[in-house]
Amino acid sequence: MDSILFKEREQEQRRMNIEEQLASYFRERSGAEVAVDTKLIEGGFIDSMGIQELIAFIESVYAFELDMEEITVENSGTINDIRKLILNKRGEA
Repeated sequence: MDSILFKEREQEQRRMNIEEQLASYFRERSGAEVAVDTKLIEGGFIDSMGIQELIAFIESVYAFELDMEEITVENSGTINDIRKLILNKRGEA
């Protein structure tokens, strides 16, 4: 039972770390706080060049490669969406 709780806490911590890293990434580029459910494209926080920079950031921080086809509006529309993409790529979803 304790190991299950520990594992759940560990997963929650990883999720929060990803959200914090992504929020920091967008804050540094925009100068504004970005909530986890903020629409990144519609809000002007990311554009086509920004997608390429985001891919480079994700690949360097999380040590895996992304194809341009993997970055869609559905999985990069918000910080939450990007977090889910990262967790899926790492096999943690």
